Amino acid sequence: MNAGLELVSLAGMLEFVSLAGMLEFVSLAGMLEFVSLAGMLEFVSLAGMLEFVSLAGMLEFVSLAGMLEFVSLAGMLEFVLLAGMLELVSFSWNA
Repeated sequence: MNAGLELVSLAGMLEFVSLAGMLEFVSLAGMLEFVSLAGMLEFVSLAGMLEFVSLAGMLEFVSLAGMLEFVSLAGMLEFVLLAGMLELVSFSWNA
């Protein structure tokens, strides 16, 4: 067995894929999906309605059905979009 690629499937409902521990993908009945690339880039999708993306914990993006979106850049710049309209911007700088 090749230790570089792992695939687990439970009745087609729960699937897990790992490529040398660097790229990981988890799917639960196609509704909940999680992707991790070396722990640096993470993506979570719940039935395509709720999505979360994290890049090394520095850049975070959350989308709820494409209507409510939240973006955070290292916790310093944050903004919220509601249906494509800009609702809130927060900027903090600690020197």
